[in-house]
Amino acid sequence: MAAVSTSPTAAAAATAAAVVVATVGYWLVAEQRSIARKSRGIPGPSLPMIPFFGSIFKVVSNPFDFYAKQEAMGQLFLLDNARPLFTIPYLDASTHMRIRKSALPLFAPGALTSYITGWEREMRETIESWVAAASTGSDDMKGTEYEALAPKLPAGAGVLHMRTRLHIMTMNASVQALVGVRNLPAGVTVEIFAAEYSKLNAGLLSLPVNLPGTPLNAAIKARKTLSVWLHDAVASSRDRINRGEEPESVLDQWIFSLKQLEEDPSRRSAKQQPVSDQEVTDIILDFFFAAQDATVSGMTSLYHVLGDFPDAVRKLVDEHVELRGPRLEKPLTTDMIQHELQYTRRGTIVIPSILHGSRNTAIDETFDRFDPDRLNPPTGPYSDKPYWTFGAGKHLCLGKDYAVSQLVLHLSLMIERHVLGGFHFQRCATPDDHVDIFGPSVFPKDGAYFVW
Repeated sequence: MAAVSTSPTAAAAATAAAVVVATVGYWLVAEQRSIARKSRGIPGPSLPMIPFFGSIFKVVSNPFDFYAKQEAMGQLFLLDNARPLFTIPYLDASTHMRIRKSALPLFAPGALTSYITGWEREMRETIESWVAAASTGSDDMKGTEYEALAPKLPAGAGVLHMRTRLHIMTMNASVQALVGVRNLPAGVTVEIFAAEYSKLNAGLLSLPVNLPGTPLNAAIKARKTLSVWLHDAVASSRDRINRGEEPESVLDQWIFSLKQLEEDPSRRSAKQQPVSDQEVTDIILDFFFAAQDATVSGMTSLYHVLGDFPDAVRKLVDEHVELRGPRLEKPLTTDMIQHELQYTRRGTIVIPSILHGSRNTAIDETFDRFDPDRLNPPTGPYSDKPYWTFGAGKHLCLGKDYAVSQLVLHLSLMIERHVLGGFHFQRCATPDDHVDIFGPSVFPKDGAYFVW
């Protein structure tokens, strides 16, 4: 058999390739050994990360476990999938300041009143639908890994999965409060909007690979679709406001505020540049993410925590009865929600993801104990100390009152339904009911099953 000849050029190329591979391999091994030596004694994984990929496979394969370990080590991990999906985190300082100043009126007390009205209507209708579903024996545990743990229920009672149902409720509330259903383009329903938003959300914890068919690619496409719809919503809102209609949503309030600046330039400082329609579109989408996921997390936590602390439920009932009468005959008012329901407000600030800022051992060494009275002036250890859940100073969250008011309102309606019958804060026990997961905000792993 004739020998296969190799040209000098091919041989040289093969040799060069072998040298490159060997060099890169040696460098990788040396680099990893150097990292391991320098990080000896520092909290973290014992084995170095995969070169070029870092922790990406860990976060995608099991994001809940990954973030829990990061939290335990006091480390911060940022998966940069958010860059093509959101705007606010990547604004330069001057633009951020300009937009923040323009958005301040959106969360003023007067504006919040209009949002609260819509929230209450949506929440009341939703809670009554839950009661109706439970009365027919609805059992959300069926078909899940927890099905065998479902309790035996009396006639007229059911088991509801609170995270799932709260997600649907808050989606409806967020579209109404932030965008306004009347501003959505023709043919775009809340359900269609929610489906596109779910694609965007799924891209946050996916591999950072933007190729056709990948979750990140689908998220970027969903972001573009949502942007088109919201841009149309901006135009619709401006048309309604120009006709003299009253603002009904955050978007309407913003368009109304911009209209005032256009009609009376003296309201704007000489250096203040106007906010464009595209900027309004981008920021409303960012607001939507902040309001939707954080609110579902907060509301699920309300059920999660109060299911464990009947004493807190009794205090909440006493507070509501004192303000509204034995059968809660007095209607809820904005003033009650924002000022008078003090124990309710303290009881709602249970944000598991905010650790280092809110767990200050110099103030209170028992921060892991559920104790809303710690915020009770003038005796509580936090009564005259900074509370960092929503930031502080120039970085105070614009939506602080928006978020707290929404949580307080829902908690008040929970207590109302408890007093009038239909809900008893009875948690269905599962092996995962006290395991926190990250996805991307914090939830009890089982999603909180409750008897209604």
